[in-house]
Amino acid sequence: KDASLCRQNDTDQALYVLLSGAVGVMVRGKFIAHITQPGEAFGELSLFLRGKRTADLVAEQKTAIFRLTPDDLPQFHNTHPRTFMIIAQTLAQRFASNLERLSYLASIEKSLQSNSLKDKELLSQLEAASKELALLQQQIMALKRFSNIPELNTFINREDLEPLEP
Repeated sequence: KDASLCRQNDTDQALYVLLSGAVGVMVRGKFIAHITQPGEAFGELSLFLRGKRTADLVAEQKTAIFRLTPDDLPQFHNTHPRTFMIIAQTLAQRFASNLERLSYLASIEKSLQSNSLKDKELLSQLEAASKELALLQQQIMALKRFSNIPELNTFINREDLEPLEP
């Protein structure tokens, strides 16, 4: 319990398989996931892509893990092909889930961008309409000076007709 399996940015190249217990996944000191299913593989990026660790891994309780390094991979594949396939399926499912999540986030972003464009277009149209109304009101006021039509003068002199600013 409380043992650190690895730290973010470590160059350790092992994949882990949870045998029992629970492992917390932390990024910048905040838990982002909990690995609780026996047989669940994690740390695959470091094993297969030889990259740096993307998170801290900490045992949350008494935990047993299987550690698989690049040197162990060929022999493990030969001696435990069924387990290797289960690990591969788990990783493929995680990959598919991440792709689905990314696709969903991309659709939300696209929708937000589309709404933002629509909002900008609507604001632009409202601004143009406001300018046209102000100009029309100025033209009506100018007509008043030249008009002898009482109905037009009554309409122009209404109190609810406030001047618009362009």
